[in-house]
Amino acid sequence: MPVYALVIGKPPLRLRDLPPDPAAAVTMGVVNGTLSGGPAGIYRDFGNGSSYSFVGGKFEGRKLGAATLAIELERYADRPIVDLTELKGTYDVRFDVIPEDYQTLLRRAAVNSGMVIPAQMMRAIDTETNPLPQAIEQLGLKLDSRRMSVDLLLIDQVRRTPIDN
Repeated sequence: MPVYALVIGKPPLRLRDLPPDPAAAVTMGVVNGTLSGGPAGIYRDFGNGSSYSFVGGKFEGRKLGAATLAIELERYADRPIVDLTELKGTYDVRFDVIPEDYQTLLRRAAVNSGMVIPAQMMRAIDTETNPLPQAIEQLGLKLDSRRMSVDLLLIDQVRRTPIDN
């Protein structure tokens, strides 16, 4: 299926590599914690000092691994994001987007989080260009459009009343 591959872009890589901290280890690729958001922006706390906020057009993350960054950026994308960077550390990250792109990314996050939005807004999302690939270039990373195999969970039926097996 169509995906974005998160890869190293043109040098220099603009991620602040953090020294190893065994007391505050972040499990790479595991996304747990609390998420809050609304019209003003989104905040995610993973614990152990790892978090990100996307408020006022500024994405600021602390102690994020590349796999976790890819998982969280998927919230703002129009397709899955697969981490192919091979980066092993934790990083502080920051990028900015213009107000129009910020609103586009928040609308995508709302839809990807399962919020029901008006049909007019949904049509706008379908016609908007995704600004995320250009924003990620500020980090020295790139979202490369590819077709890859990805794991999906498909639910083909839900029953309200449990039945005996």
